[in-house]
Amino acid sequence: MTANQIMELAGIFGWDIDFALDIRSGDYFKLLYQEKVVEGEVIGRGKIIAAIFKNQNDTFTAIFDDKTGNYYDENGRAMKKAFLRAPLDFRRVTSNFNPNRRHPVTGKVRAHRAPIMPLQLVHRFGQQAMVR
Repeated sequence: MTANQIMELAGIFGWDIDFALDIRSGDYFKLLYQEKVVEGEVIGRGKIIAAIFKNQNDTFTAIFDDKTGNYYDENGRAMKKAFLRAPLDFRRVTSNFNPNRRHPVTGKVRAHRAPIMPLQLVHRFGQQAMVR
């Protein structure tokens, strides 16, 4: 799989699965995706056409609709919902929750009860929050 396909997979199931906290050992996924072929040689990978994601005890299915460009579950319901499971972009979190985190400056071990995001992202979010 390419990095783009991994991010596309996370985007498809992001309304049902928190990829920062919900992934466990034993989870798996299956994909059907397009391949770009020129003269019989695969030169790249395209969109994900269908995907199944087994997360803990839940199984999620997504099927791409060419007409709308959206993904739907096996019952025809849109995969996109009103709220994301993880409203922050999990790719931007630089440090997760950790009860035994060593502080980078003091060197002391203390519980760390919040995710850390890059300063630039926090600053942008703060400005956005103030404007609204």
